[in-house]
Amino acid sequence: MKKIGFQAKVNDWIVACFGTEAAKDEIERNHRFLEEALELVQSCGCTKEEAIKLIDYVFDRPAGDKAQEVGGVLLTLSGLCTAQKIDMQLSAKAELARVWMKIVEIREKQRNKPKNSPLPAEAEADLQKRDGNARTFRFRLRITNKITGAVEYQNGELPIEDINKGAV
Repeated sequence: MKKIGFQAKVNDWIVACFGTEAAKDEIERNHRFLEEALELVQSCGCTKEEAIKLIDYVFDRPAGDKAQEVGGVLLTLSGLCTAQKIDMQLSAKAELARVWMKIVEIREKQRNKPKNSPLPAEAEADLQKRDGNARTFRFRLRITNKITGAVEYQNGELPIEDINKGAV
């Protein structure tokens, strides 16, 4: 019996949860990886200011070789996990098992997120015509309870005219 590697198992989950097109969407995969990497370093004590300095540092240099950068990511992730006393492989397997159990909730979250946005939930400026000439500012807020860690999403819409008049 052929053993299926972890990368293939993750791809199977992405396809099952979001479909083949999403699994192949390089931009979406970039955004989700960056989001998770930032959440990890934030949970380990990295500040927003430190992250922004590193973003500027990286993007001020030429892009590297993808395969070499993947190797660097795995090496530094392994080092970070060792320093933080986290079993990297056990954590990965546990997370994959957890997300398989939450496919319905994850699909719903995905369905409600702005299309083609790097952010999973953001105040999304989407000017569109409604009722003839009326234009609206549509937004989506992500609200995180700092005590419980619970995340809630709220959608809203405001007429552009109200924003321009300072009524908001």
